[in-house]
Amino acid sequence: MEEDSKVVDSVTSILLMGLTNTKDPEVFRRLMQFSMQAALDARYSRPKPSAPHGSDGAASGTLAHHIFQGTVHSSPPALPLLANDSTSMTDERAYSSYARVSTTAACLFCVLQRRMANTGYAGDDEYVQSSSIIIELANALLDLLESDHMFPSVQRDILSRFFRLHADSSSKLYFLQHGRDTVMDERVNLHENARFKLVSTRGAASGDSSSQQAAAVKFPVSRYVSILTSLFASSADLETYYALCQGLMQQLGNTYLFTICPEEMQALIVYLISHLRVATYSQDARVRLSAEEKNKVSAFSYGLLISAMHYKDLLKRDQQDALIAAFRDGLIVSSNASATPQICLHALSVSMLELPGAMVRLLSSILQQLVKIYSTPQISVHLLEFVSAISREQRLYANFRAQDYRMIFAVAINYIRFHNNQRRRENAPPTPVPGAGGAGAPKPGDSGVSPAVDPKRLSVGGGSASDSTSAKPSASDVALSQYVLVMAYQVIDVYYLSLSPSLKAETVNSLLQGLLQANLSRDSLDEANEVCLDMILQNFNKSSEDILSQGDVATKEDLGPVAERTWIQHNGIVTIRAQKSGPLAQIMVRSPSGTTSRVVDLPAEVARKYAERADLPTQSPPTGPATTADASVATTGATTPSGDAAAMPHSSPASTISRGSGRGRGTVRNRRLHSIAGPGAAGLGEADMLPPDTIARLLRGELAAAQSATSRAAHFPIRFGPAPCVAQEFITAYPMLQNIDPPVLLPTQSEAVSRSLRIFDITSTVDTHKVSVAYVGPGQTTEHEILLNQQGSPAYWNFLRGLGKITRLSGMKGYSAGLDTTGQDQDGRYTIKWRDLIAQLVFHVGTLMPAGETMSERMVRKKAHMGNDYVHIVFNESGRDYEFDTIPSEFNYVQIIVTPVDGRIPSHEVDSSWLHSDPGGAEAKFVQLYKVKTQVNANVPFVGPAMEPKLLTLTALPAFVRSVAIHAAIISQVYSDCKRNGGVGEFISPWRARLQAIKRIRSAAEREAAKQQQQSASAQSPAGSPLLDEKEEWPAGLHAPASQVLDHLTRELESFYNRA
Repeated sequence: MEEDSKVVDSVTSILLMGLTNTKDPEVFRRLMQFSMQAALDARYSRPKPSAPHGSDGAASGTLAHHIFQGTVHSSPPALPLLANDSTSMTDERAYSSYARVSTTAACLFCVLQRRMANTGYAGDDEYVQSSSIIIELANALLDLLESDHMFPSVQRDILSRFFRLHADSSSKLYFLQHGRDTVMDERVNLHENARFKLVSTRGAASGDSSSQQAAAVKFPVSRYVSILTSLFASSADLETYYALCQGLMQQLGNTYLFTICPEEMQALIVYLISHLRVATYSQDARVRLSAEEKNKVSAFSYGLLISAMHYKDLLKRDQQDALIAAFRDGLIVSSNASATPQICLHALSVSMLELPGAMVRLLSSILQQLVKIYSTPQISVHLLEFVSAISREQRLYANFRAQDYRMIFAVAINYIRFHNNQRRRENAPPTPVPGAGGAGAPKPGDSGVSPAVDPKRLSVGGGSASDSTSAKPSASDVALSQYVLVMAYQVIDVYYLSLSPSLKAETVNSLLQGLLQANLSRDSLDEANEVCLDMILQNFNKSSEDILSQGDVATKEDLGPVAERTWIQHNGIVTIRAQKSGPLAQIMVRSPSGTTSRVVDLPAEVARKYAERADLPTQSPPTGPATTADASVATTGATTPSGDAAAMPHSSPASTISRGSGRGRGTVRNRRLHSIAGPGAAGLGEADMLPPDTIARLLRGELAAAQSATSRAAHFPIRFGPAPCVAQEFITAYPMLQNIDPPVLLPTQSEAVSRSLRIFDITSTVDTHKVSVAYVGPGQTTEHEILLNQQGSPAYWNFLRGLGKITRLSGMKGYSAGLDTTGQDQDGRYTIKWRDLIAQLVFHVGTLMPAGETMSERMVRKKAHMGNDYVHIVFNESGRDYEFDTIPSEFNYVQIIVTPVDGRIPSHEVDSSWLHSDPGGAEAKFVQLYKVKTQVNANVPFVGPAMEPKLLTLTALPAFVRSVAIHAAIISQVYSDCKRNGGVGEFISPWRARLQAIKRIRSAAEREAAKQQQQSASAQSPAGSPLLDEKEEWPAGLHAPASQVLDHLTRELESFYNRA
């Protein structure tokens, strides 16, 4: 064996020299034929060998081994042969055969790489000759790869080398150095003329036709792709299958390489879709797979399909649908593993932006799969992030029906229930801790990049109940558990707010019933559910456009001198500011889920309300409140206050209310009320209808009234209609909502109450996030170089425009993330801002901020803004890896790195037409891809879809990065609170903070009322005009000041409920 090895090395050395240096195509052809004949004949005449366990294929000491390990090629060692081969490598003839094949393959690749590197320097004639030699070399290697009797390890060696073959944006080929990623490398553009092109017409003018010349120097990529397709279909070797998936997964990101073979690429992708989505490889009779191997095969298969998405334009509509369907089916393909569903959820997160049409067609069926897999805690974060990301792409669910929204609510509620059941089992209810934000002292190891998060940490409770008794969960585990809960409620909030009033009516019963079933406490409503109930009721009759178009709240200064009254009603506060010398009044409603404000001509509006009631026919006074049976009878033609005809499918019959505008008995008027019910509620009996006061009791935080709703389907009596008196048409925190408690006047002269109101008003009504954006130019590596940047590439500016709306800082209203909005432009003139129904996001864009010397005021402000952000987006065109601590900061938790893939930097090109040019006349456009990958602080449990790199087009890139940034900002806030509080207590969202403030205001008001309970009722009423007599009418032409009308409404409301 040793002598054979020496002979092989000697022969190989001679062949390598001859194949590398000869310029005579005929001599080259003879040498190569000799090499191939020796290798293949030896292979065919020898029994199939197998390597002992741990062998790395090529024997140590042979030339092949040195070629595999050499610095020139930097290729990984050959993979070991499988144990299912029958003959031991100790067999002399088998070893000799293996050595010849392995050495020949290594030689040919070495020659191919050297030839390709020198081709560009040759003259036209020499170039054509050299190109022909390169084509022959490539075909020879493909012959070895295609051989039916090839050693599996040699086949994998050849594959690993072919997988390093890449093309740049000019269609020039090169071999990627081992250990380097496929991202853009500034060295790619060095010595551009020293590269062999995919298709070249060089020398076409000397005799032959251009088409013949082009064919003579066309690299056999088409054949290569066809062979890969056949290997997927025929190989029964698991290690080869893994090598195929892993290598091709990376190479498919280099779209420039495959532009000349669209038909072959289409065939490959269609085969992968049709055969891998049901994991047919694991059903191959030639292979016996364990459960672990089946999961691994499935994970590799679906991981490969993600890369196939880059070639979506080659696929027909039904093939695009099949690709999305593959990921949908993968959600439940491995019932005992979380890896495949996680991969498929991340793939769908990309698909919704790259293939929106197919996602629209299949989204309902995807939701059905999500409902089936909610019980797997390891994928809870990924599932909720995916559903949350969909909510920001309204085009995807614009055609959703009520049943689709019910499925989304069911997914979120299932995780709330799972979380609360676990807390209940642990018998450790959380203690809410007021406040949000902040960060404690960093722990050892706070800096650095985290590895992949342990799947066990993804359990909603951070571990089993038994684990929690043995060790206190870390801040990271608690943060992850709280993050799942926060995301579940946010999913409910954002989808409910996006509904039309009619769809809200169809889904509210199942939503409320699910929230009550998931409630943690057995006796009272959880704060999280109280907030959710407030959000449901406050926005029941509003469309998403109404919510987004709500204007800024007016101030006292806008109205001049005013009289002000404030009432509290359940968890809402209503304030009326009335001009003392004018007719205008501001009616402001504050609640946990938001603040609304409107300015009205108060005397005119009050006169109109009295006139409407005077025109209605009278009826006998009611003997009692509406019965339960009455509420279940449908009334046709009901119209919601927002004007949606028949928005409420089931309404109550005519009910009676009292005008309540004077002393003594009021005149009874006939008014129509309407209620809501879910589908199928028309046939509900009394047992299914909850009592009329159910909503009022839930608003008080009581749970007993709705206990029957936790066992079977129930109808919640949410009823809207006119207020019982004119005063309550204006003084109410829940406009037109029936059967709730009356508003109570707050003693705003109390310092405790007024202070609590001031604090309440500075609490945000939406989630607010700030994220920094940095541009890293070619060759830049230091913080100072990056912060000095005020320019970027066209791709970078296009990316910025996709992140949000360009907004002038001067005079910008609302959340500004600390940027100067006074007009002095200390932080620049513009920023990027984005918002949806529940969140606002402001970007600290480095290139939009002023720059200066290292310690200048401008640079200090710039570093302060960007350094204090939890999340950094880095558009990296440096050609190097971006280090985590490049911009050091205590709050540097998550970095989202965006890097161009295998392309030149457009900003440094005189002409960017190369981006859409055709290589050698090939009818395929270049597609510039961008790699997105997150780097995370070691202690932050973030596990978004970019933990593993994702490739996207520039069209889909901004939305994907923004979604990842929002989720990263949320978990960073949750983690920061958990770390600050020592892992104890719950994360308090802005809405919950507002709810707690309202409860404090109510408590302060109750204490104040206790001090004044000895005072007379007349002393408590504000001075003003006398009450109207029951027979008097409100004069339509009255021009009284708004403050006088407010006094009248205040006394009328008090008088009405005193009589009741």
